[in-house]
Amino acid sequence: MLRTFCILVTCLFFVSGQEADPCLPTTYRAIDHPWRSTSNVVTSSTAQCDSSLVVKWYRSTSGAGGTMPATRPDLNACGTVYPLWMDDELPNAGETAEIKMCIRTPFTSCQDTWNIRVKNCNTFYVYELQQAPTCPSAYCFGDKAPCPDGQTSDTGFTPCTEISVNISGINLSPNRTADLVDTTITYELGLAIAKVIEFQCNIDVTRT
Repeated sequence: MLRTFCILVTCLFFVSGQEADPCLPTTYRAIDHPWRSTSNVVTSSTAQCDSSLVVKWYRSTSGAGGTMPATRPDLNACGTVYPLWMDDELPNAGETAEIKMCIRTPFTSCQDTWNIRVKNCNTFYVYELQQAPTCPSAYCFGDKAPCPDGQTSDTGFTPCTEISVNISGINLSPNRTADLVDTTITYELGLAIAKVIEFQCNIDVTRT
């Protein structure tokens, strides 16, 4: 009886000690940080830092992109002064791998190297990030830029297309017309979130 109990305890310990799949939404933390894009160049006064980052699996869900760059970013890119990037290759579908991380500095493109784990979840990647080795430095994700005013896209990021509104001389009904006077469109991250169209109504009224 005692032997059976010990075997059962050992099995339970083994099962509970298994690591949860980092591809599960309950395991990773989604980060929607467009400022991590390599296209986002900032000054030192507005630079971000990942020095207080909790060691955990992370997935970038930003429209700027969800993949960490494998080429050297510029200084002051990724919303920070010293960008963190991977000098390695991503794992194949379903695989987990350790990849080499680098910090971009004025002296070298790859300083203070260390490894983190990355898993390929088929349609996205998750990264087990650690605290940044110095400040101000932060992890890079994506390379897209927000659409400028007057342009839009499905994600609000490049590639973008021009927004055009062509409404003029609409025939509402006999003896009633409307001419376009003004159009005001409000944008947020390249997406049209509010539209105000002003018309001048022309009504032909005939008294008998």
